[in-house]
Amino acid sequence: MEFNKVITLYLVIVVFINMYFLYSVYNLLKTIVPDSLEVFLFGIKSISLIVLVSIALGVYLNNETRLSIFFLMMAFCFVFSDMLNYVSQYYVYHWSFSMLDRVLHVIGLFFLFNYIMEYNKVPKIRGRQVLETTSKELATKNILA
Repeated sequence: MEFNKVITLYLVIVVFINMYFLYSVYNLLKTIVPDSLEVFLFGIKSISLIVLVSIALGVYLNNETRLSIFFLMMAFCFVFSDMLNYVSQYYVYHWSFSMLDRVLHVIGLFFLFNYIMEYNKVPKIRGRQVLETTSKELATKNILA
């Protein structure tokens, strides 16, 4: 089996497992939270975070660069920050959950800014001559981003 097919299969399985967990939490929150709009927004935000982490993991597994590590760490920090926010809002409030939530969010922003700065350092392809010389390099790499 080709390596990229294994990665794709792995990511699809992980996404389906996360969607099942999200469905379980969504049904639980429908009984706890009376406002259906808040529960709907929770679901939309969680789905977008699952998509973000799936894309970040796919990019990292396809090309293990400094840029992809920043992207992956940013996504993980945002997901864990939101998970701690959900725990402190809906289940058990403790100041340490809120503090760790904010710290992880700030660390995620740090990785986001580093990702943007590293992304802007990558040389842009301008002109036909540069495009022709680098087309073979780009054709051999599997780039999702």
